Amino acid sequence: MRKSELRALAHLFEFAEGGSPMPVGKLAEHLGKDIAQRSSDPSNVLEHQRATSYAYDVVSRREEARRRKEGGAA
Repeated sequence: MRKSELRALAHLFEFAEGGSPMPVGKLAEHLGKDIAQRSSDPSNVLEHQRATSYAYDVVSRREEARRRKEGGAA
């Protein structure tokens, strides 16, 4: 990807961060920071790891809540 494309994605995530519910906004914040860092320093992947970890945690909690709800309704 070109740096200009990375910057455009970072701006998109900044927009999503401000207008989204907490988990989505937080994920957008992490991804936006990751992209901004990668466009200036491609070797920096720490923010990407944080974003990936956060996304995994959010999905895991949602799946667990869904299973509990389905199990309780049965």
